[in-house]
This record gives sequence, C-alpha cells and structure tokens, in this order.
Amino acid sequence: MTEEFVEKYNKKQGQLKGGALCFYGHWFGRPYDNYHQLELATFDSLTNTLILTFNEKETLTIFNPQDISEFENKLTIGSTDKIYWKWFSYGKPRTDDNLYFIEIIRKENTLTGHSNVDWYKPDFKDLNIANPALLWT
Repeated sequence: MTEEFVEKYNKKQGQLKGGALCFYGHWFGRPYDNYHQLELATFDSLTNTLILTFNEKETLTIFNPQDISEFENKLTIGSTDKIYWKWFSYGKPRTDDNLYFIEIIRKENTLTGHSNVDWYKPDFKDLNIANPALLWT
C-alpha cells in the first residue's frame, strides 16, 4: 500500500492536493492554518520509512507507517512508530539556525513529543493514541 501511495502522489494523482498537518492529535500550527503541498514522496522498504517532502522544503519522515487511507478531503496514516517533521522557520533564510523539528515517538500505547522550537514551550498534552498518526487535511 505504501508503494502505491508513493507512486500515485509522485504522479500527482492523489485525491488530496494539500492541507494542514496533525500528528496524533497535535496540530502543526493552529488547526487548518497551514497549507502544505506534497512535492515528493519516497519509501525505503528496507527500513520501512516514508519521507514526504512539501512545497516549503519541509520533510515529514514516518517510520513504519500503517494503514494509509485516502479520502476526498483528507489523508490519514493510522499508526507509526515515529514521526519526524522538519521545517525552516517561515520568512527566514533556510539555514541550520532556522531549522526546527517536531518528533513524536510511539512505544506501544504511549506517545512522547519533542521539539527544538525556541519561541514558545511546546506542549504535547494533546497527543492521543486514538487519533491517526497523521491527519493531512
């Protein structure tokens, strides 16, 4: 299924053209406030790692993605062992000093979030294992 997803979206034949990102219930930015368009999808079957590269050179690495589902207005990945979202601070030069990440790790039914953002203290209390690992809507 993951290989089919990669092929479909790289041919620009996916149902979803872009949208906001939510990881296990934790929104990147305010809900529906951001719009991310997929430019490239790659999948390494040896490590079972899906990498999505978006229009602002953001990357979303999904380790062991399970249950990819596509709908007219959203795409979900049911679960994953780890999500690693990396982006450059918007409006600033794309340098290492302006590179930020959010990492969410699942161990059994426990989720842990980390980030290196420096303009606020990230709060990952909204993480919920009942939510999809990825909601792109």
